Amino acid sequence: MRRGPYSKSAHRARAACARNLGRVSFGPSNPGATHVRLIGPVLLLLCGLWLTDTLLSEDRTVGWERNTVRNGLNRVHTGKDARVALLGSSTSADWLPNAYLAKVLGRKVEDVVDAHMNGCHQPCTWAEVRQMLARGRRYQVAFFGTNLFQQCEFAHSKRQLQDELLLPTSDLPRAFALYAHAELPLDYLGRFFAVKASGVYGDSGFLQDQWRKAVLGAPKPNDTWRWAKAQGPKPAGTHGCGYDDDEIAYKTAVTEALLDDLRDLAEVSYFMLLPDDLLTEGTPAQQAAWEKHRALHTALVDARPWVRLVDLSTGLPGLPGARRREDFKDGTHVSPAGQKAQQALFEARMKALGAAK
Repeated sequence: MRRGPYSKSAHRARAACARNLGRVSFGPSNPGATHVRLIGPVLLLLCGLWLTDTLLSEDRTVGWERNTVRNGLNRVHTGKDARVALLGSSTSADWLPNAYLAKVLGRKVEDVVDAHMNGCHQPCTWAEVRQMLARGRRYQVAFFGTNLFQQCEFAHSKRQLQDELLLPTSDLPRAFALYAHAELPLDYLGRFFAVKASGVYGDSGFLQDQWRKAVLGAPKPNDTWRWAKAQGPKPAGTHGCGYDDDEIAYKTAVTEALLDDLRDLAEVSYFMLLPDDLLTEGTPAQQAAWEKHRALHTALVDARPWVRLVDLSTGLPGLPGARRREDFKDGTHVSPAGQKAQQALFEARMKALGAAK
C-alpha cells in the first residue's frame, strides 16, 4: 500500500538535496566564491534532475519496459513447479501459447511457464537464465528462438535496462566482457550506467526518440562508426541484418554464452530458428545473410549436445511454414495464418526429434 503521494526515496532525495545545497555559500566572503558560483547551480540542477527522476519513476516501480521484465519474473516465480520454460521475446512466444506447447509435448498446461519478455533478445535471455540459475531454477525442457533481425545490434536503452534488472551483480564482469564484442562497446557501458543512475532513462527510449525527432528533426547518417572501424555499415533494410562479422560479433558471443548456460538450466534445450518474410522476398544480399545465419546457428547447436535445433526457417514437403508476406504482421511476428503454418511445421520438427507426442 502506498504511504502518500511520494515514495521514501523521493523524500530522501529532497532531504539530500537540501542538505547539500545548505552547505554551499554564495557570498563574496568565500575565497572560492567564483568556483562556488559555478558549482552551486550545477548542484542545484543535478538535485532537481535527481528529484524529478525519482518522482517520475515512482521509486523505479513504473515504466512499460521495467514492468515487462517484472511480469516475466513473476510468471517464473509463480510457476515454481513448471518443467518446461519458454524463453526469448514475443517472436518466440506469440505463436506458442502454453496450452498448445503442452499439448505438443504431451504435458499438462501447468508444466509450462511462459518466461518470455517483450524485446528480450539474446542478451536479455542470457541475463534471465543467469538469474534463474542464481535462484536455483531447473527445468526438464527449455525453448528459445531467434531470427535474422535479432542477430545484428540494435541499440536501445531498454537492452541495458534488462541487463540491469536481471543480471546478478556477480555476473556484471561477464556482461561487460561481452559488451567488448560490440561495434561500439563504450555505448553499451554508457547506457548501462545511465540506466543505473536514472529510473526513467531506460523506460523512455520511445519518448526520447519522438522528442528528438520533434525538436531536432529525423536522424541523419553520421560517422560515429569511425570510432570503431574503418568502413561504415551497409544498409540492411527495415528488419534485415547485413551480417558482416562486426555486426554479429556481439550477438554471436552472447548466443554462445546463452547456449552454454542452458546446459545447467534444463536437461534438454530446443533452439528455434525463427523465420521472417525476407526468406522468400528479400534481396539477394538478404538471402545470403539468411544462409550465413542458418549455418552459424547450426554449427553453434551441433557443438552442444544438450541443445537441439528446431529449424522453422526451412520447410518440409507440404509444410512450408510461415513464408508469405501475409504470414507476417510486420515482417517478423506471424499473423494468424502464419501462426497455423508455423505450428504445423513446429509439430513436424518436434516429432522428427522424438519430442512430440
